[in-house]
Amino acid sequence: MNVCMISTYPPKRCGIADYTEDLVNSLLKLKINVQVLTYRGKYKESFVNGALSGHVFIGHKCAREIDEISPDVIHFQSATLLHRRMLHTFPLFTDKPIVTTVHDLPSSSRGFHSAPFLRLLYKRTRAFVVHSEKSENVLMKRYGIPEDIIHRIPHGIDVENYKPKKRKENRFRMEDNKFRILFFGFIRPDKDLGLLIRSFKYVLDKELDAELVIAGDTQGSGRYLFGFLSETDYKNRMIELVERLGLAGNVRFIGYVDGKDVPDILNNCSIAVFPYRTFQSGPLHKSLACGCAILCVGSDVIENGYNGVVTDPTPERMAEDILKLKNDRSLMNRIRKNARKTAEKMSWSAVAKRTMSVYKDVISSS
Repeated sequence: MNVCMISTYPPKRCGIADYTEDLVNSLLKLKINVQVLTYRGKYKESFVNGALSGHVFIGHKCAREIDEISPDVIHFQSATLLHRRMLHTFPLFTDKPIVTTVHDLPSSSRGFHSAPFLRLLYKRTRAFVVHSEKSENVLMKRYGIPEDIIHRIPHGIDVENYKPKKRKENRFRMEDNKFRILFFGFIRPDKDLGLLIRSFKYVLDKELDAELVIAGDTQGSGRYLFGFLSETDYKNRMIELVERLGLAGNVRFIGYVDGKDVPDILNNCSIAVFPYRTFQSGPLHKSLACGCAILCVGSDVIENGYNGVVTDPTPERMAEDILKLKNDRSLMNRIRKNARKTAEKMSWSAVAKRTMSVYKDVISSS
């Protein structure tokens, strides 16, 4: 079986690039021939073709590259603002069957310019992969996608490299037994880091030696709210908020963390907090694999009191639940144990096998 995977790819700093790398490596282990078609750059892998550029004819260029690869199926990784808008026109120039993984869907102003192009892609897609029930419902209700061509497959988890370990010395100075709260992921407005920072002020009133570590950075200068706020502006506002609330001595921004260092970061925190509703998230899933005590505003994979704590999006309530988790060792240990159990059911090996099954169905029906 020959597959053309269209996506961003490392070394680009992008959650979907990381997702694609893990999925491709798992598919290759199943003896599937995968060729990745991505944007111009330097790539060490022989199966990665950085042939796409940002010009207006990128869709036609993409189709020409697909013809050269001659795949049995095309797998397109889709998310709002991930790709150049004109790339979504490539289905007009190829008759190869398309599988589209929908990582997120346009919402409000963020997807204003993307939606028409996504509709064209969706119309030509033979099968969809989603990670959550919400995405499945939106595809059916907003875009009229038939239920029988939507496949809900979870975001995979690397359970071999991400696993529970004892705290140890690391370059981020996180090896001590201090009560440490971790935010892990890209910093942008929809991640609501400000909510966590405000809640941390309440935590400090009760736990004077606590520390908040913010591990992550911006993906670039992507525009939000019709150009009034950029990702870089948002990060600067978060730094200013920390200083304004008098938290600078207890909050550390450690920047982007390379993949090899992420397990140490996760295993050296007391609680990993996701102050936003996440339906699929690489950082959250890696936290599950490391057996972290997780607190989030909401997630398809987090069951309150079982493998995490689901809180309300208010500073006071979030702080209350953080402290409750800290002070209830039995609850924290149970959540950590069940977090790992959850991760083991979502291994990349299992995800790759289910994805291969989707490919076979699409190819046989073409």
